Amino acid sequence: MKNYLSKIFAVLIVIATVNSCTTRDNVIDDVLDGVANGAVLRTVSIIDTEYAIGSADPNWSVLIEEQDVQDGALLDNVQVFVSYRDTSEGTTTSETLYQTISASEFDYDTPHGLPRTMISISLADALAATGTDEADIFGGDFFPVRLLLTLTNGETYTNTDAAGIITGGFFASPYLYNVPVVCSIPDDYFKGAYTVERTSTDLNPFFGCCDVAWDPNPQAITIGGSGAQRTFTYPYFPNFFAFPQAITMDLSCGDIIFTGTAVSGSLGCGGGLTIQQGPAPGALPTYSLADDSSYAFDIEDFSDDGGCGTGSYIVSLLFTKQ
Repeated sequence: MKNYLSKIFAVLIVIATVNSCTTRDNVIDDVLDGVANGAVLRTVSIIDTEYAIGSADPNWSVLIEEQDVQDGALLDNVQVFVSYRDTSEGTTTSETLYQTISASEFDYDTPHGLPRTMISISLADALAATGTDEADIFGGDFFPVRLLLTLTNGETYTNTDAAGIITGGFFASPYLYNVPVVCSIPDDYFKGAYTVERTSTDLNPFFGCCDVAWDPNPQAITIGGSGAQRTFTYPYFPNFFAFPQAITMDLSCGDIIFTGTAVSGSLGCGGGLTIQQGPAPGALPTYSLADDSSYAFDIEDFSDDGGCGTGSYIVSLLFTKQ
């Protein structure tokens, strides 16, 4: 057991330090290595993150940037496909081509000289494209938006071609965005200065190696976000790696959907994989707009164990407003 833990210890140190320091040039060299052509679509920023039921003119938009081996010269077009996922029924509509953006519509006067464009889809347009009635959507449903990049030589790239190396960090290239349907939330709700602490007993799946993943002592955090999404950064394994973990809490019409992944780089056991968090199995935790002074709920840590083969475990967290 000691040898096994020593190997995990060594691998995690290497992955946490090397991958989090990966440079922009090294990433694109790895992505395009050994190919005559090739390209990535980078997510520069997501401006509007969800469709909020009851808000005026709900809209989703993302700014993307294309890079290829000729710094954008191979770009032909990007197609945008939309579908609708009804989570209560477990059904998804067929994809519909919403928009084709030609290379000439991209802006080349950008910080890196690479072509950029803004993609915006209103809720009304998403409903029309998928043939969905607004009365049938509810919090927790979502609209998958998929991008298909086509180069001038006919090569195409989409989410099924995006390796783990380019789905995070500078070249964040998921090609697929799940746009959640949420209920309107007051802008100042569950935001600002909080502490978060672990109230459960399990340290982590490594049998005591690497100290605690979530500190039992209150850790000061600042919760931000917009719409119905709340975000904060947590120093994961705070006494060992203090690895920046991006935490997202979607407030979905009474339910809290908790997810976490690396801010950049990866913390895992190889292959560009990174440890992630998700909702605990069973009923989702709930929130009340009447009081945001404290929240206690369970999450599933190591929901993706980053290739370490440990499996997941349940963590109980307590959030307290300061």
